[in-house]
Amino acid sequence: MTHDHNIQDRNHNKYIVIKNADIDEAITNGFLDRFDLQVLEQILGKISEGRKFLKKKPFNHYVVVNEDTLYADIVWKLIEIFGDLKS
Repeated sequence: MTHDHNIQDRNHNKYIVIKNADIDEAITNGFLDRFDLQVLEQILGKISEGRKFLKKKPFNHYVVVNEDTLYADIVWKLIEIFGDLKS
């Protein structure tokens, strides 16, 4: 599948998404251990505390669309349309 947009155009590096199932699989297959998981939880906890300190919600919630899906380009077009409407 080809995409109309360049990765930089979409600001893909703005977020980090880790699928819970990927964490579970990495643990099951020996790529992560309990220490790794504790470190991740500590990092997320520190980010949450920093956001609270700045009077923000501890975590935001997002809708995530995998670019490999058939509807990814349609979703991007909708985001662009609604982004343009805000301007």
